[in-house]
Amino acid sequence: MTARIFFLVALVMPCGLVAQGNVPVINLPAAMATSVETVGAVLGLRQIEAGKLLVNDGGRRQIRLFDASLGMSTIVLDSTPGLSNSYGPRPTPLVPYLGDSSLFADRKSKTVLVFDAKGRVARSMAAPAGQDVSWIAGPSSNVDTKGRLIFLGTARGMPYKKGTGTGFPDSVPLLRVDFDTRRIDTVGMINRPLARATAPTRAPNGVTFTMFGIDPLRTVDEWSVLSDGSLAFVRGQDYHIDWVRPDGAKVSSPKMPFDWKRLTDEEKQKLADSARVAQNEALANDKFESEVTMMTRGDLTAPPEGGGKSGRGGSSGGGGGEDANVRALSENGRGYQPRTAEVIPLSEISDYYPPIRLGAAMPDLDGHVWILPTTSAQSQHGELVYDVVNASGELFQRVRLPLGRSIIGFARGGIVYMAAGDRKNGFHIERSALATK
Repeated sequence: MTARIFFLVALVMPCGLVAQGNVPVINLPAAMATSVETVGAVLGLRQIEAGKLLVNDGGRRQIRLFDASLGMSTIVLDSTPGLSNSYGPRPTPLVPYLGDSSLFADRKSKTVLVFDAKGRVARSMAAPAGQDVSWIAGPSSNVDTKGRLIFLGTARGMPYKKGTGTGFPDSVPLLRVDFDTRRIDTVGMINRPLARATAPTRAPNGVTFTMFGIDPLRTVDEWSVLSDGSLAFVRGQDYHIDWVRPDGAKVSSPKMPFDWKRLTDEEKQKLADSARVAQNEALANDKFESEVTMMTRGDLTAPPEGGGKSGRGGSSGGGGGEDANVRALSENGRGYQPRTAEVIPLSEISDYYPPIRLGAAMPDLDGHVWILPTTSAQSQHGELVYDVVNASGELFQRVRLPLGRSIIGFARGGIVYMAAGDRKNGFHIERSALATK
């Protein structure tokens, strides 16, 4: 399980609205241990031998080993470059592996480090032929009970012709790699819409182009690998789970109850403004997601430069064909990017919050998947409330966290690790526990 710190304000529903169904709500007990030291941002943790805790502090680019009491820690990998135990230049997730071992992508050596149950680097593995370590460095990577890594493929490429307009694929593949055979296969598809296209528009110079706008309430899917090896696809459209069992069998469980919350126009405007700010930041930092949502606006009075180098410094421009202008605009996108991001009109934004958002699903080590929905009637003062689903697809309980906490990981026997704090002062790690079912 790859854990991420993301403090969200739970949307408190009006008292007149109650959750569908009769799902019990349990308060997570107060912490029974709290770290003395703080961390920057947790990108995975593992409770290992003797109750020690291996923590990937992506915010400070360190991997640290805490004692069982969380009273003190030692540094296993550090942020200082050039050392034999250097973490690397960018935050990288810690991925659970077989037993109590863990995987970590060493970008410099282009290998995968294997941490043993004592928190030591035991060995390294090479990436599959033709691959680099980026396939293991994405969010939510996990392994099944056979030690095969499951990760989300994110390559989308440039827009393609879609009916009368141009668009991007709405889905991306969930991939599986076998370290022994070096074979990669696709185990399913995840809904991840990137941008919505406008109708083709003709510029003053005669070029037909398509505008791509951000939808701040995209309906997305999430996924998780349970401790029994079952793969859960949490579908955001109607909040149900499609399963791929360890033996390959595919089944679907019924829709789960969800507290639908309607948005006002004022709330839609706030979401649109926030999305625009985030995408402008992505544009400033040269992120691919910013390029594809903004690339066809700007000075369209001059013809596009067909056959030129890619704005991302790689591909040659395509020539000819009915979509040559679109391709030229795409591949020379930097000359056509807007000064600000585009967001779809308020009238096209959904009237209701979707059930889940990115990063909403996390597996514990007792056979359950924990899902953080976008809204909850059980949040009393803004606490986060998680839906806990068993391997049969039954939402059997909801767990309300103490105020100001979010879940960053689990251990066997109902143990839950939380983060408490803020980005400025750092986060303390807390350990709590629930009775297992």
